Amino acid sequence: MNIKNSRVLILDPDSGIRKIVKDVLFDIGFTHIEESLSVIDAIKKTMKFDINFIITEWNPESVTGLDLINEIKLDEKYKRIPFLVISSNAKKESILEAIQNNASGYILKPFSKSILTKKIIPILNKIKTVENKAKDPEEFRVIPEISNSISNSPEEDIDDILNMISNQKN
Repeated sequence: MNIKNSRVLILDPDSGIRKIVKDVLFDIGFTHIEESLSVIDAIKKTMKFDINFIITEWNPESVTGLDLINEIKLDEKYKRIPFLVISSNAKKESILEAIQNNASGYILKPFSKSILTKKIIPILNKIKTVENKAKDPEEFRVIPEISNSISNSPEEDIDDILNMISNQKN
């Protein structure tokens, strides 16, 4: 993926969150960034601007980020598009549902720019690796290494959940 030519869509009703995400994407090197407040608008912009990567709130409105993922991936052209879900919802069920539906990652709000960068970079690296391999959407999921220590950090708890899912599928 050529970052400078790639297009990213940010779906979040919170302008502050969109600004943080946009700043991180600019720092990484993205220059074509679209913003959306609704799932319907996000779907339209994905098709119009040929979006390559989507960062979405889990509950942007009356439908979920999962609805967006499923709707976009109905189109064969976008079946492989990576999604990063951002949410204040720390329920295991929601995290599991997102990952089981091929979200590339999940990050809890509030988050810092450094944490967001740490979540985005592995997804981008995985995309570069997969572009030369089979085009399975499952390949875009980024499952972190299992940590040997127990942490109170919600981000590490999510990583533990992702690892459990990975181990169950293998």
